[in-house]
Amino acid sequence: MRAKVGITLSAVALLIISGCAPANYPGRNWDFIGERVVSNRAERDVIRVRGRDAYRAIKFEVLNEEVRVRDIEVEFENGRRQRINMHRKFRPGWQSRAIDLQGGKRRVDRIVFRYRADSYGRRPAVIRVYGLR
Repeated sequence: MRAKVGITLSAVALLIISGCAPANYPGRNWDFIGERVVSNRAERDVIRVRGRDAYRAIKFEVLNEEVRVRDIEVEFENGRRQRINMHRKFRPGWQSRAIDLQGGKRRVDRIVFRYRADSYGRRPAVIRVYGLR
């Protein structure tokens, strides 16, 4: 029994020392860009990106309730757009894959989510967006 406890504590210490984070944590390289509380009535939400940072990829996570994301449109500072078709259900705590932005590092002006939420009176879902510089 003591050997199992010792091995478990050693594994936890190794994870802490190596800087590994749980799967739903954005990590050190990902900057928080913004979040929206998802309404059951809205099927579209916009996250305006503040600051002048340029990003090469984005990802998002869903909190509290399930959200069915149809697509995402990223609008860049120069007015060009990139549309990402998702058509996927995200449960609370799930993250998207890293989504590469076309053209390398780009300044993002806003991100438009088209979705359907399934909260129905419970805690509203939240979408949080992160960017990789």
